[in-house]
Amino acid sequence: MTDNAITFEEVNTAFTKLKRFIYFDKGDLLLRLRVSKFLNSKKFKIYIEEIVGVVNSNNFSESEIFQGWLSEIKPRVVPKRVGINEIYSNSSINFITNKTTQKKYNIDTVNYFFSGPVQLYIIAVLWIMREGRYLDAVLGEDCFGSRLEGFQETNSDDTPRLYQRYHPPYKRWRDSGIEKARYVLLKENKSVCILGLDIKEYYYHISINYNEAAREIAAGLRGIELNEIEVWETSDLLRSVERMGSSFKNMVSEDLLITHPGVSTESMGLPIGLLSSQLLANWYLKPLDDSINSEIRPYYYGRYVDDILLVVPAPTEFIDNSPVESILNSLFVKNKLLLDCGQGTYEIASRQGLYLQKDKCLLQHFDVNHSLAGLDKFQKTLEANGSDILAMPVEDSDNSLEDVAYDILYEGSTKKFRNVKGITENRFGLAKYLGDQIMLHLLTDDKFDAKTESGVLKFFRGRNAIEFHDLWERVLSLLLISGNKNGFEKFFESLVQEIEKLSFKDNAIESKLKQSLRSHLIRSRELVFALNSADSQGINSKAFRRANMIRHNLVRFPLINYTNYNGSLISRDISGGLLVSESKLKGSPRYINFDECMLLVMSGKLAREKDLKDAQLGKFRYANKIYKCANGFPHPGIIWSAAAAGSKNVHL
Repeated sequence: MTDNAITFEEVNTAFTKLKRFIYFDKGDLLLRLRVSKFLNSKKFKIYIEEIVGVVNSNNFSESEIFQGWLSEIKPRVVPKRVGINEIYSNSSINFITNKTTQKKYNIDTVNYFFSGPVQLYIIAVLWIMREGRYLDAVLGEDCFGSRLEGFQETNSDDTPRLYQRYHPPYKRWRDSGIEKARYVLLKENKSVCILGLDIKEYYYHISINYNEAAREIAAGLRGIELNEIEVWETSDLLRSVERMGSSFKNMVSEDLLITHPGVSTESMGLPIGLLSSQLLANWYLKPLDDSINSEIRPYYYGRYVDDILLVVPAPTEFIDNSPVESILNSLFVKNKLLLDCGQGTYEIASRQGLYLQKDKCLLQHFDVNHSLAGLDKFQKTLEANGSDILAMPVEDSDNSLEDVAYDILYEGSTKKFRNVKGITENRFGLAKYLGDQIMLHLLTDDKFDAKTESGVLKFFRGRNAIEFHDLWERVLSLLLISGNKNGFEKFFESLVQEIEKLSFKDNAIESKLKQSLRSHLIRSRELVFALNSADSQGINSKAFRRANMIRHNLVRFPLINYTNYNGSLISRDISGGLLVSESKLKGSPRYINFDECMLLVMSGKLAREKDLKDAQLGKFRYANKIYKCANGFPHPGIIWSAAAAGSKNVHL
């Protein structure tokens, strides 16, 4: 589609974007390690040059080197839901137990994630930079999830940005719908319905027509309307993305027949975890966006990838016994947006093969003539849960894990014991508690008490150990930072034993599940160990440390990991005379704030630059020099205040 050759600098920028994206990702620690090793390798430039040579060759997706990379794809299979204890599954509904340990943990559902060489991820990012951005550009403001950070106007984009961070757009998507519902209720005095829709196993059922995508890209490249496109072709970059998807599908096709029997063998799907998939999955539902806005014309419509939220006028009465079925039929089926397949299943007309399930749709009805307390409570709860889980409210710091990690389920009054119907784990409460405890031990000298250790170890026993595998690293971080070496080893060994209790109906898939979790556990430990002395850790921990792919919020002294310091990053005893590493700053996977630079300079841990005459002004200039080296530009609008410092104003 373009005759412009892809340059070394462009491929290097694609790697920088990949590195930054993975840096903020909390799930795929194996890719985090691969990216770290790729960056640390003495052959780094050779690898980049090899990619340049491959992507600039004709029909490169069929080349021997590219096919070799495809052969290294080995999908990760991860447990999605652990089944209930079979011993009690047929017991009375009035039986409640806190026992989560079993001889075996039966896995109900799983997910498959793309896993392959770093070169393939870089090429996927190159496609986004060159072509995928035109697919993102045609999406409306009602599409919130997996959007690119700003519209990249030229191929020479050299910023590290790629996708927008998860939380801000997700909050806008959710809150905008609630705010619109309140406005219609209070200002327009009309009853409303809030409808939440979810597409069943979305990524597995997608069937991308890459020729259709190529046509859309061609229109964007030429700056013309889609209906004006008559001649176009599929580029080598887009074909390479298609080959990655087909290779991934071939790798998991036999397992999918067992784990996802509802997925058609003809459905190519999209590989979860490959960066191009997010953009393609977003663009694929544009016809649905257009149909909803033109045919239904809701008060509010917002989509976060495959999570759909609408605010619509409430009917005077629901025709069917089922309110959800009634509103789906009156709004979607009647307007030919959905096809009623029977048994509570609906197919999306504009993208056949994608299904909604009535049972997984959420409908909230608010009558203007009745109390709106429920909507107010719902909004306040969401706002409370949307706060940063690393914030540490003082009033909550003494709460035990049991206080925040469990919710009691009631039916009826919460004051009657017989109305207790169950106890469920609170993922948000648990994650927030662990974050609070980590910050507490980073900021104070408080010791990790026996009660806290006992609570953590007990919670992560049995089924919980598997259900909350995404929090293993956070627990290990807490135990290391608090100096609880014994608890660290006990927790690690207990998880090793729990993994071996996994059970799945297919032995081969069971083996893959166990191997995937073992790998995640080991990577979690290695990433946490990277906070220790760089001279005493294993090879993989050193790789994380050298690439600065550690968790920066766990470093006690701001930016000390960007110097030649090799000691523990969580230590309070750090020697002075350190030198800032220019290569580490330039290779930073994240944006560095100016206040961090000032804190580092003011810490007294750095060797004094010889040419600094005015001590205070010199530190200010030094901090700006560090900032510029890390981010590529000086901080705009920062000045040295004469009034505050007793010297002349200096603009930097």
